[in-house]
Amino acid sequence: MSSSTDPAGTAPLSAARPAFTRATVCSGLADTDYQRAGRGDTIVALVARDWRGADALFPALARDFRLIIPELDDPNADAGKRLPFGVWLSAFLDGLGLSHVTLLADERFGGPALGSAMIDPLRVARLVVVLDAAVSADADVSADATLCCSGTRLLVTSLGTDRDGAASEVARVLLGRRHDPG
Repeated sequence: MSSSTDPAGTAPLSAARPAFTRATVCSGLADTDYQRAGRGDTIVALVARDWRGADALFPALARDFRLIIPELDDPNADAGKRLPFGVWLSAFLDGLGLSHVTLLADERFGGPALGSAMIDPLRVARLVVVLDAAVSADADVSADATLCCSGTRLLVTSLGTDRDGAASEVARVLLGRRHDPG
């Protein structure tokens, strides 16, 4: 039995800076604390708690999407003490009652998110991996593809030094409004 609790209540959203509320999903396998904000299509952000892109990107996304940010441990830390990532993610999404989402991942969660999208492609419409140009060797990387035999759209982009501008570009990519010259 899954349930979701929100001890803080739901705060009104501001057009300038959406309010984030905390809640917990109790999936039977593991309780997961998360933050949420916004309305619309759902994006689940699979990022490390210390990800530097969050401050610029999350408020921009919460203006146009329902953003859910689970509080995750580093995927490389002692994996033997955790559920396999795909099992946890499926239980987390079930606990939220979500059957169709976009996953957004930072560098550390890109691999686990890709694995989850390949295992459950009907649930993951899009996977967006956002690299931090300040820590990535490939600062100008950009890709847009469809995962083989799945229909899941894979987008890879990066946050540059202009984090606010890059955050707006990521939001445009997610909204499907990216118009490349050509």
